[in-house]
Amino acid sequence: MVCGVQWLHRFPGCLHYIAGVEILNINFASLVNTTVVTVAASLALTGPGEALAEESDSWRDDPYGKRFVLGVGLYAPRLDTQVRRDSSTGILGTLIDFESTLGMDDSDRLPLLLGYYRLAKKHRITFEYFRLDRRGTSTSGDAIRFGDVTFPGNLPLASYFNVDVYSFGYSYSIIHDEKKELAVGIGVQFQDIETGIAGTVGPGLIAADSDVFAPLPTFSGSFDYAISDKWVFTSLIGVFGIEFDLGDESELAGEILQINAGVVYKAFENVGFALNYNYFRVDVDVRDPDWMGLLKYEYRGPVLSASIYF
Repeated sequence: MVCGVQWLHRFPGCLHYIAGVEILNINFASLVNTTVVTVAASLALTGPGEALAEESDSWRDDPYGKRFVLGVGLYAPRLDTQVRRDSSTGILGTLIDFESTLGMDDSDRLPLLLGYYRLAKKHRITFEYFRLDRRGTSTSGDAIRFGDVTFPGNLPLASYFNVDVYSFGYSYSIIHDEKKELAVGIGVQFQDIETGIAGTVGPGLIAADSDVFAPLPTFSGSFDYAISDKWVFTSLIGVFGIEFDLGDESELAGEILQINAGVVYKAFENVGFALNYNYFRVDVDVRDPDWMGLLKYEYRGPVLSASIYF
C-alpha cells in the first residue's frame, strides 16, 4: 500500500498571494501572528465613545445584533471531484474524476455546525464544520495510474474520498447600523482529506491511498441587510490566489473561491431559521517529495439551518 503524508503540516513555509502580476511573499506563521495582532489592535483602537456605546448594548437591538449564534443545519451539495497523483519519479498520474470514473455519487446530505461570536459591535469571529464521507465502486475502463500504483483496465475498484472541513474567520464591520452591515474579513478553511483506491488482481490486492491536510486562507467581504425585523438577507464572497513554498522542494499553487447568499427568518426572540446557497471551489497544484499532483474539487448547494441566539 502506498501512503501519502500530510505535507501541509509544515506551516513555516512561505506564502505568496497572487493579485494580478503582483506577488507578496508572506511567511504562513507570520500571517497567523499578523492576523491575531490585527484583531487585537483593532479592538484596542476602538475609541472611548464607541466603546461606551457598545457597552450599552444598544446594537443588540439590531436584527443581526446578537452576541452569540449557534446553529445546526443540513447541507445538500452537488459534488465534483478530480484528483491526480503523480509517481515519486515525476511520471504524471491519471486525472481521475471520482464521480464518473470511480462511481461516487455526485450529491450528498450531511449535517453542519455553524455560528459566530461577536466580540463587540464591529468585531466578529465565525466558525463552521462539516464532514463528507464518500464511497464508490466501479469497473475501470482504461488503466489508472495513482501515485506509484497502476490499476489495469477492466478492474473492479473500490474507492473513498473523505473530507473534514473546519472553517474559522474574523470580520470587521465597516458599516453596522439597524438596517445593514458591511464587513471585510480574513479566514482559513482547514480541509483534512483522505482518499484511496483498491482493486483485486488474481489472489492479491493492490491499493493506494493519500492523506492531505490543507489550510486554505481567504480574504472575504460580506453584506447583510435587514428587510424587516424578522427577515435578513445575508451574503459573503471569499477569494484567494495562493502559492506556497514549503521548503524541501515542496510547492503548492492554486485558487480558492467561496460564495454564500441567503435569508434568515427570526421566528422567535432567540430562535431563527435560514436558507442559504453555498459554493466552494478549490483548484491547487502540488509539488512535494511525498505528494505530487492536482486537487480540483467543488461543492455547491443549499443549506437549511436552525439557530439559537444569545
